[in-house]
Amino acid sequence: MASSIIPFGAEHSVALHTLVRKRAELDGELEQHQGQIRDLQKAIQNLDAVLMLLKPDIDISEIAPKRVRPPYAAAAGEIISIVVDCLREAEGPLTSRALARAVVETRDLDPADVQLEVTMAKRVRACLRPLRLAGRVRAVPMAQGPQGWVLTAKHGEQGGIVSLETVQ
Repeated sequence: MASSIIPFGAEHSVALHTLVRKRAELDGELEQHQGQIRDLQKAIQNLDAVLMLLKPDIDISEIAPKRVRPPYAAAAGEIISIVVDCLREAEGPLTSRALARAVVETRDLDPADVQLEVTMAKRVRACLRPLRLAGRVRAVPMAQGPQGWVLTAKHGEQGGIVSLETVQ
């Protein structure tokens, strides 16, 4: 397919062939999703018809769409629990990226998915903030790269065990 559009030997032929294949792949994915959208719209129309049969005076426009759970949604407190456990078991400070990789691994998600790792790093940082404000963790400078995180109880600044109830 790509060879019929871009002749071999053309300047940047490898890059062009790769881009044409990727575009074809995305176009196919888009067609698949458009088919799913049509199926969902048809199902909604069928449900609307049944609702109108059962209750003719119903105002369909007042039915608000239900929010869909975000991908890789965690149970309440699950990420904080994993983060605190990792920090407790660590020999030294851990970066939010390292904590995100631990979350991905603990939850049996795909470690090769770079976008997932970025998403989990954002969620980890969102968990670290209330822990920091509660005095349970602190940021520490690292020799190279971003800052690391440690439990304050590990370094003798605050005694006791980290309680998740006070953070959530």
